[in-house]
Amino acid sequence: MDTLQALTNSFESRFGDPMRASNSFSYPTCAELDNRSAFPADIAASLDDWGLPRYYVPASFGGELVGFDEPFHIMRLVARRDLTVAIGHGKTMLGAVSAWVAGADAQCRAVATIVLQNEVVSLALTEREHGSDVSASSTYATLMADHYLLNGEKYLINNATRCTLVTVFARTATAHGGRDFSLFLVDKTALPMSSFSVLPKSLTHGIKGADISGIRFNNAPVAADAIIGGVGRGLEVVLKGFQITRTLCAALCCGAGDHALRLAARFAAQRQLYGKTLGSLPIIRRTLGQACADVLVADVVGLFASRAINVLPGQMSVISAAVKAFVPPRIEFAVESLVDVLGARAYVDAEGEYVSFAKLLRDCRLVSMFDGNTVVNLQALMLQLGQIGRRRGQAEPRDASLRALFDLGAPCPPLVRGQLALSSRGQDTIVSSVLDAKGKLSEMTGVAEDVAKQLQSLTGFLIERLIEVDLFFRDNVVPARKVGKPYFDMAESYCKVFAASCCIQAFLYNRGRVHATLRDGAWLAECLTHLLDPARASYETLLQNLDVAVRENVLISIFPFSLARELAEEVHP
Repeated sequence: MDTLQALTNSFESRFGDPMRASNSFSYPTCAELDNRSAFPADIAASLDDWGLPRYYVPASFGGELVGFDEPFHIMRLVARRDLTVAIGHGKTMLGAVSAWVAGADAQCRAVATIVLQNEVVSLALTEREHGSDVSASSTYATLMADHYLLNGEKYLINNATRCTLVTVFARTATAHGGRDFSLFLVDKTALPMSSFSVLPKSLTHGIKGADISGIRFNNAPVAADAIIGGVGRGLEVVLKGFQITRTLCAALCCGAGDHALRLAARFAAQRQLYGKTLGSLPIIRRTLGQACADVLVADVVGLFASRAINVLPGQMSVISAAVKAFVPPRIEFAVESLVDVLGARAYVDAEGEYVSFAKLLRDCRLVSMFDGNTVVNLQALMLQLGQIGRRRGQAEPRDASLRALFDLGAPCPPLVRGQLALSSRGQDTIVSSVLDAKGKLSEMTGVAEDVAKQLQSLTGFLIERLIEVDLFFRDNVVPARKVGKPYFDMAESYCKVFAASCCIQAFLYNRGRVHATLRDGAWLAECLTHLLDPARASYETLLQNLDVAVRENVLISIFPFSLARELAEEVHP
């Protein structure tokens, strides 16, 4: 946790108060760029100067990346200022991750050199005619004597125009199977100019300044040794890379949630209505409380799921799908709900304090589509929950893994390449931890009797919900086509149990690190109730914590990460 606070201090001192227009990376600056659909090139360059690309490169290849909680945390800080910047800059991680997953050492060193030189790397995966169905991709690579010729078009590709290096997903066989595809590292600067062309930037409703364009190949020569992981492993490598990037997408949501909730809470505290502040009205308090619960739970889920990349890599096929299916829809809903607090200022505050909200509202709707949409991730979960349910309850040691994962005082071990897998083989450490949680919670001292009873009751409810999910998927085979609503409902229930389990373990292992006002456990009871029975939820502790976060300018989180002081001296205008 000390490392994360040090990163926060470094980042925030470099970029200053985002409310201050004269700071280079500010809300007003980003809104003005968005109005012109202009890429935030100067801000991206300042992030390069600060050293962000170093957190995209593993330490073993010269970067700073060890624990994935660090790029998660940094990207959350970037995203709370602007999603276009976070998505545009963070795309390099998505472009490079396939090399870290399966590349030869020489390939990894080459990619690392490019990233550490602040060059942009992209992933060219989707196509105009096929959308999310990458198995239908028609871009193909033909083997010649000692190289491949690449032909086809990739469309709606983030940074297709700006990138130096692009990882291209292309067909290398026509056997109509998962081994028909390979991944190629393509250096655009090494290609003949006649062998490729970039497609115009698309006009988008959200992230208007991002380089969402495309690239077309016409007999582009690519060396045979540019294939990542070997011929026919393209789909496998992409899916393993997505286990990392889907998880890190939660950082985008957490940053957006902090930004939106902070604006709404500040407005509610200042706006006078009927002789009192807007924030004192019960309906507004409830709206703020619900949004706060969603932001705090998303923060916990994202932070510890990012640590799971290092600690539980063999289970990331389940963890990443649960994170991606759960976090973006919750934050999108929370941000939408805050329109009821801000009213017209959510749309028309063209030059005032709330100028960034309308942009944020548009931008955050896109995150759920990245790296597989919500339906895709729920279906990915369904395919594994049967085996997980059948293995649930089998005796297996969990305490060491849980401590390594959830104790923020423990450094993350380096990710061992090759440990990511397409299936968890029935392992489900985080969710299974709820089976022991009642006993561990009962052993905690200093918890008020009423809160302790609530936690025991809620944990029992969680176990019942988990048993229901396990039995459903043990008894019902997921159909290949026309998956019915009950399957999606049960997969969503699993995601809620997953999120609740993360919250419980985060509290058990970090009680002394959370905000002092949260150490009595009332926040946990409120968040669990919000997840399991929202109609009965109370949000008083969460609202008090929100007030503190806004007043003292700390991240909206269960952990007290201090941000740049508002109205501080101008920095790097």
